[in-house]
Amino acid sequence: MSTLFAFQKNKVFEFTKHKESYSSWFIRETVQKDGSVHMITPIDPLFLVIPYFIKAAEQGQHTTLDNILYDADHAKAMQSLEASITKKSLVKICTVKGDDDYTAYKICDEKLLKWLAKKVEKLSLHLQKADINTSSGGQSATFIRNSAGNKNKDDCTRYAWTIISDYIQPSWSIKLKDHLNIKEPVKEQKKNKVSDQPPAKRLKTEGENKCVEDYRDHTSLNKTKKPVAKLTSKQKSLLKVDKKGMKAMSSFFTKTPKK
Repeated sequence: MSTLFAFQKNKVFEFTKHKESYSSWFIRETVQKDGSVHMITPIDPLFLVIPYFIKAAEQGQHTTLDNILYDADHAKAMQSLEASITKKSLVKICTVKGDDDYTAYKICDEKLLKWLAKKVEKLSLHLQKADINTSSGGQSATFIRNSAGNKNKDDCTRYAWTIISDYIQPSWSIKLKDHLNIKEPVKEQKKNKVSDQPPAKRLKTEGENKCVEDYRDHTSLNKTKKPVAKLTSKQKSLLKVDKKGMKAMSSFFTKTPKK
């Protein structure tokens, strides 16, 4: 991703653009559909020279500044960048050899790491005082009560590290993270909330073995049993008679078929 920089009076400025999904500008009686915002912010020129110094250090020797800051595609920009840095500032990230007439530089990993750590710490202090939400989730501080002045220091340091990491190589971002002992944010586990809804099934009470509700058909149980009639002595004697060959009484009352 390309980035635009401007040089003015030995200072370096970065161009940034911010645009919402739906935004526009009201200018007098007109509406400009492009609601983006262009901002110009100062930047430490050392961030721009670090990649060139790291590449030059691969040779394993100190090199003059004009040999380090060489880019055929951006020759004019390199001249402006060289004019914006001083020997005093380069000492913060490099070891220096020679005198005022001939000075050679070589980047020092220890110095560079210390310089980057100070940048993160300074930015972290600013975030702790600013009205900016630095917790994981990125919710706007407008909707968070007491967001400023009541922040977690680790969250601010982690947030500052992510910002500084945009200006350095990924390998150095990892080294800086380890140097600052930055830990990954712990995800908050959702507490088990007691539901207001009744349970799907009725729970048995302890020691209860009986069915709570009886779904049996009680219609047969509700019918009253008829009492059995007692037989007389004559009826009992008739039961003992041999009925073989005898016709039933009802057979004498059947209809005679028509001829």
